[in-house]
Amino acid sequence: MTSATIIWDKKGRIAVQIEGNRVFDRQGRVIGWIASDDVYDRNGRHVGWFIGGLLRDAYGKVLGFSPTIDRSQPHPAIPGQTESAPTLSRQGPAQGQPGFLSRPGRPPMGGKPPMGASWSEFDVVDYFESR
Repeated sequence: MTSATIIWDKKGRIAVQIEGNRVFDRQGRVIGWIASDDVYDRNGRHVGWFIGGLLRDAYGKVLGFSPTIDRSQPHPAIPGQTESAPTLSRQGPAQGQPGFLSRPGRPPMGGKPPMGASWSEFDVVDYFESR
């Protein structure tokens, strides 16, 4: 079993966890997946990027951060304290994308936006669910 990567939000709270290529919410439900640097929601829509330990929205703004931030990447001020990770029961497909509602979409036309140094205005889980 692979270990999960914790993603904290701008307040230092656990937002999501990444295990393998799957993104889990706090209840252990699969809400998306990662392929290369691209991030997709459950419907297969491209919603952002996971680059250098930073989870970014479709506008290049930071939704959350992992313990392994590439400090050379532009990023906002990171909280000094972070919530410790609970062990979550994982629910959903064990590998690949089975169970997702459609095939992955393409990133927005024009490719990646500039990767900014500001926080996204979106809550991480709400962002995945509202796309």
